[in-house]
Amino acid sequence: MKKYYWWVRQILKTELYSKNKIRAINALAVPFLVYSFRIFDWLREEIEIVRKTRKHLTIEGIHHLKADVNRFHIKGQNGGRGLVNLETTHNNTIVGLGECIKQDEDSLARI
Repeated sequence: MKKYYWWVRQILKTELYSKNKIRAINALAVPFLVYSFRIFDWLREEIEIVRKTRKHLTIEGIHHLKADVNRFHIKGQNGGRGLVNLETTHNNTIVGLGECIKQDEDSLARI
């Protein structure tokens, strides 16, 4: 999780436009979390790190303090910001991993 926040801070220090900063966070910072979803058991509170990300975006002036939180994860074409929803990504990753284990015929993969 430290590496995720490090990437977010480094991206926010750049002189990119806000749309490109969101894209950079999705491309560079989020994969560190997605990879760890497969390794560690995450609690619901830990997955809600988007609040801290929104805090950093508000400090940098990209996101307004009273802006609608629901629009934060909607695609830019539909009027949102386009940040990846980590809760949905976590659930999809866990479900996909479970289906992969079920389909695997190797007896060592089944726990």
